[in-house]
Amino acid sequence: MPSSLYEAPEDVTGQAGWMFSDMLIALMVVFLATITFIPQFAIGSSSSVSKGNSTDTAGGVSGSYSYTEHFDGSFVRAYRVDELADLKKDIATYLKSHSIPADAIVDSAQFIGGYTANETSAAAIARALELSRVLEALAPGLLDHASTILNSSPKLATDLVAIRLTFSAVVNTR
Repeated sequence: MPSSLYEAPEDVTGQAGWMFSDMLIALMVVFLATITFIPQFAIGSSSSVSKGNSTDTAGGVSGSYSYTEHFDGSFVRAYRVDELADLKKDIATYLKSHSIPADAIVDSAQFIGGYTANETSAAAIARALELSRVLEALAPGLLDHASTILNSSPKLATDLVAIRLTFSAVVNTR
């Protein structure tokens, strides 16, 4: 009998590592293909793309690209409840001095209440919440798009609430 009948079959377990790495590369390619960036085209306030007319020179598609710009820095100031009437004017001054569009929205709001050693931080958070309610009554819509954080600090006086606001704006380009 030929000796080849009694030889052990080829061991392919050494190829398993290569198969695994090839599978990971294929999965990475599929993952990256599914998270591509697709710009949003808008005409007016709707989100759409329409064919341009014969006078358009932009390849037959008219519209604009819009994105949200988040601005660095934040508006930070401590207020007493009776000083909140000045807040809208203070925000407008901040926006102008930092070259932020006047129609920018508040995308994050943090209210930090002060407390003393004789109180708990819960009392300071309650004061911060009350100030945010008063602010919403004085400036309706100001916090409509904001994620709100309530916090406390023993470094603030009990009659003060620090407010920290960050801004973003929708930018349209052609």
